[in-house]
Order: sequence, then structure tokens, then C-alpha cells
Amino acid sequence: MMSMASRISLCAFTTACCAHSAIGQWNSNPAANLAIGDSASDQNNVIVRPTSDGGCYISWLDGQANGWDPRLQKLDRFGNELWAHGGVLVADVALSFTTGYGLSVDPSNNAFLSFQDTRFGGMLITVAKVSPAGTLVWGANGIQVSTSNGSSPRCAALDNGSVVVAWSEGSNVRRQRLDSSGSPLWTAGGMIEPTPGGNSDLICDVVALDFDRAAVSWVRNPSRFLYAQKYGGSGNGFWNAGSPVVIFDGSALQFGYFPTFVATGDGGAAFAWYETGGTRNVYTQRLGNGGMELHPHNGVAVSLNIAGR
Repeated sequence: MMSMASRISLCAFTTACCAHSAIGQWNSNPAANLAIGDSASDQNNVIVRPTSDGGCYISWLDGQANGWDPRLQKLDRFGNELWAHGGVLVADVALSFTTGYGLSVDPSNNAFLSFQDTRFGGMLITVAKVSPAGTLVWGANGIQVSTSNGSSPRCAALDNGSVVVAWSEGSNVRRQRLDSSGSPLWTAGGMIEPTPGGNSDLICDVVALDFDRAAVSWVRNPSRFLYAQKYGGSGNGFWNAGSPVVIFDGSALQFGYFPTFVATGDGGAAFAWYETGGTRNVYTQRLGNGGMELHPHNGVAVSLNIAGR
């Protein structure tokens, strides 16, 4: 998926109660934003994830070498760069295009990045673990979780130090879980969520829900319906007696649209999306811990004003 190249800038609003933090790098002047990635090339696909100490990780794809390379920077709560300007080069890949990737943070403030990797032939999916000190914990190569060409990997760090990664491969969504040392815990090459014949699943999002459980969502083509499943420690489906939950099978999602979702803190999740048929409304749905729909099937319309759509 191509995206418009842009410089990365970041700004934060300060309040009177924390005006003393001016000793840091944040600037209250919106015309003087903090430059994170400003190399001579372009930067794309920025992701920001908070850390427990009030700071954050910022990742992006940088075109300054021979491809769009994933880079990472860590800021403290005052906006100071904790690593060298320009961040840590996570991998020197040779991608001539940008694509979706994943960034997540565990309770120990380790960052996990999942991305397409050309260094080993083909387009494998790699997961890198980066410590708060900027060290590549799993080495320069990271851990390859796919054995074939994959795309758009998303990841979610769990409270027990492991990480779940899911990606699109062929007509399926595959998933893998790595423990804190980088060892795969599920089937080599990733477990497959079965896709009915004639259909093709594309990854949307991965979110940590419980201590050792994560949920994955995907779009099923050609209908462009939205599905999700919560996976336990062994990779088994936890919701709906092991079958995926159909979040939306009304009209259709926009082509190329992959909605995200969030954890609700009780083992469930909340989803929001818009549909392209009918009134083109926005809808929301919430699933309980066991995957039951807490709103009517196909969600609740966010707006009741449908005139002129």
C-alpha cells in the first residue's frame, strides 16, 4: 500500500501546571515542532506508542538508504530523544514501496516491530525486539515468523512478555506467538485461520486483551466483511466456540479499508467501522470476554442524521 511521503514532525500541548518542563524538547509553538526523522530522504508510515514512564516510541519507514527501512526512536516525557538523532535502524531492507507494519510495547517498555523483510530472499515477515536502551535484543536479523511471502504484519505485546504477530499470506491470515526470548510457540510458519474457498482474508489489526491472549481482526474478500477471533496461549480460538466472530456482514467495507479496534479492559474488545452501502454510516460493536455481541448484530449506527448522504 502506497502512502504519501512526508516529513515526520511531532508536537505536544503544554499546560500551565507543567510549564516548568520547558527544559525538555517539547515546544508550545506549533510552528516549531520537534523533528524526529528529518534525513535528506522521505519518511513514511509513522506509529506512536506510549511507554509506562510517560514517554513514547516513534517508528517510521525511512527512505534514506536503498529502501524503506524501519527506524525507531524513544522519547522521555519531556520530549528528549533518548537515542541518537535519526533513531535506531531496525533493519536495512530493500523495499521500493511502503506497506503496513506493527509496533507494540510490553510492560517492561521493550518495543516490538513487525515488518516485511527482503534480506533473506522473498518477502518474509520479521519481528524485532528493541530494549529501552536501543539494543536489538534478538540480534540484527530479528526473528522470521513466515516461511513464504507475507505482507502488512501487525503485532501485540502481551503482559507475560510474549508477542503475537499476524499477517496476510496468500489468501489467508497467519499468526505466530514468540516468547520473550524470540522462540516460536505455535506452528512453524504461523497458524492459519481457515478461509472458505473463493475468499481471501486480509489482516486488519492485532490487540492484546488478557495476560496471554490476543485478538486478531481481518477483512474477508470479495464480500469485504469484518471478522475477529481471540486466541489463547496455544493458538486456539477462544471466542464463539473457536469460530470467528462476524463483526459486520451488512453491505461492505470500503475497498482497501482495514479498521482497527481496541481492548475494553475486561477481556473483550470494541470495534468501529464505516460501510459503503446504504446510508454510509459509521457503526460500533463491543464483544464481551467470551466473544458475545453486546450490541445488535452489525453494530449500532453512530449517527442518526442520514439526510443528504
